[in-house]
Amino acid sequence: MPHRTTARSSQRITDSPPPLLSKNQLHIDYTGKNAWDPEWYKDEGGKDKAMKLCVRLENAQGIVETGRAVPVTLRLMYSNGKPCRDQTIMKVLAGSKMEINPATGQTVIRVRIEEVSRNHQHQKFVIQVIPDVAIEPLVADVGGVSSPAVDVSCGTAGCNHFFVCKRGVLRAGAR
Repeated sequence: MPHRTTARSSQRITDSPPPLLSKNQLHIDYTGKNAWDPEWYKDEGGKDKAMKLCVRLENAQGIVETGRAVPVTLRLMYSNGKPCRDQTIMKVLAGSKMEINPATGQTVIRVRIEEVSRNHQHQKFVIQVIPDVAIEPLVADVGGVSSPAVDVSCGTAGCNHFFVCKRGVLRAGAR
C-alpha cells in the first residue's frame, strides 16, 4: 500500500480511501418470543430444531427501512472474534429467506450448528449476518450484525455421550 512520510514527523500516512460509513444497518430482534438463549441444545427437538434470527434493515434513526432488497450471508465465528474454520457445521434450514424482503424490511433465518462447543475448545459461537456483496455489490453500504454468543451442547445437563456403531454396540464418545 502506498505511503508517505511527513516532513515534520516520521509518522506514516496511508493513501487509502476513508472508511465507508453505513447508511443502513442490519439488526437482530431479541424481544419477546425472539429472545436469545445463551445455551442451545442441538439434540433436543430433532433435526428441525434451529436458532431463529429475525433480521431487519434499519436506517440511521433506527427505523425499519423498506423498499430495498438486501441479500445476506452468514458467517460462523467464535466469541473471541475469530472465524470458525469449518463453516459447513452451520446449516441454514429450509424456509429461511437469505434476503431482506423489500416490502417489510425484514427476514427470518433458521440456523443449526451441528457441532458442540466442547469440540471447539469449549468456545461459544457467534453468527454474523452480513450483506452478500458477491450477489449484489451495491449493498456494501449496509452494516452487518452479530448474534450474542451461544454455547452449543448435545442435550440436557448430564447427557450421556453414547453412540451406536455399525455393529450395534454402544461406545462412549464414539461417532
